Formats: sequence, C-alpha cells, structure tokens
Amino acid sequence: MSASRPNPREPYTGPVLVRAPQQTGLHFSVAGKLDEVERAWSLVYKVYRQRGLVVPNPYRLHLEPGVVTPRSAVVIGNIGQVAVSTLTATAGLSSDDPLPIDRLFPDELAKLRGEGRVPVELGLFADRRQQLARSADALFHLAHQAFYFARTVNAHDILITVDPRHAEFYTQWFGFQPLGLPRPHTDHPSLTVTLMRCDIERVSQASPPPPAVAYFLDNPVEGSSFLARFDFSPDKLTGSAIADYLASLNAADGLSAAG
Repeated sequence: MSASRPNPREPYTGPVLVRAPQQTGLHFSVAGKLDEVERAWSLVYKVYRQRGLVVPNPYRLHLEPGVVTPRSAVVIGNIGQVAVSTLTATAGLSSDDPLPIDRLFPDELAKLRGEGRVPVELGLFADRRQQLARSADALFHLAHQAFYFARTVNAHDILITVDPRHAEFYTQWFGFQPLGLPRPHTDHPSLTVTLMRCDIERVSQASPPPPAVAYFLDNPVEGSSFLARFDFSPDKLTGSAIADYLASLNAADGLSAAG
C-alpha cells in the first residue's frame, strides 16, 4: 500500500475543517528521540491526571506497555520544545503483536486478524489546551500523520476506542464505523467505549472520501518521515523513566498474581 494518493481526483473543496498547521502555531512531527517520547507521554499523564483517569506515579508518565515497540510512532504537536498535543499509533503486524486494545476487544481483533488484516491502533491522545476547537485542530493533524504511518506499514485498518456519544463525529469526518458493541473500559469501569474501525482502502477509494481523508489524500506525508522514528530498542531505554515505569508495572502485576 503506497503512501501516495491512490488515484488522481479533484482536490477537496468542501468546508474548512480546521486551521492549517501553520495557523495553529504547532509543528507536527514524529518523535525520533527518547526525550521527545517522554515529553509526549508526560503530557498524556498530565492531561489524564487532570481528568481523573490515572492515579499518580513518581515517573509522571502514562503509557500502555504494548506501545513500547518499534511498531509505534509517537506523533507530537510542538511549540518550540514544548509538547502541546500528542497521539501514538501502534501497528499489530501479526497475531504475535498484541495491541493495547486487545484487552478490551479480543474477539473483534481476532476476527480482523483471522481475515488477514493488519490493524493500527491510535491511542494516548492528549492536548494541554482546554479549548475544544484547538484540541480538534490538533487531533486532525495528528491523525493526518498517523494515517500515513498506517499506510507506510501496509496496514488495512485504523482502530480507535471512543465514547459512544462521539462516534458519529468520527464516522462523518474520518469514515470510522463501529466494530462490535459498546462496553465498559477495563481500567475505568465508569467509562463506556466503542471500538471503531477505519478501512483505509475503502475510505481512500470512496467518492467522495470523508472530508478529513480527502484532506489527507490531498496533502500526502512521505513514508520516509517515519524511518527515523524512535525505535524503543532496549539499549536506548536503559535507565530511562519509561523503563522504570514499565518495571514498576511489571512488579505490580507480579504482586497481583502472587496475591
């Protein structure tokens, strides 16, 4: 699956969805260094703490163990050296590559893989700004990068979990469709989430494509942009806050199992 536009077509001329990247004041790129990844996941921790979604930890990071892999791309919107928004895309290139979402929707993921499809999960979205319109700008441009990462790794589907009340937005603008029924989140039982799937080939070939996808296709991101992404090799993680955080999670799991 090429990262270029699949077929020539007329450029998108519909309503303006969000501001162009240069109008937001943010520079969107894929993290290539450990400190960039840690800034991104520190932002996730800060935002999730403000929303009461995670408990405090001394590392001031939040991440899922399944995203610490060469199959991930951490996308960041920066102002200078300050991370303002972030999203992590993780590819499940085979049945041996479980995604964080597997814990919530194991049957749905097994079915996709059984059909020979490669999924990419988008998660760990955070934006430090409170204004909804500005966060929507960031989500749009982060998803732009993630869309091309998925195509670069030859994925078939992009998967997200969302509040069912927001599902229509993702269907209308990005072409996501519900996959399975809503259910309580494993880690946050008070939250109900819906698994949604974007069939990359289907939305790319649609006439017309969903508005966000039309913008993505008119503004391609070169596959080479992802070659220098941080690869999470053990030697690069040694002594890092990420390694210490993962060790603390493993220790907590061991205590739970022993108990």
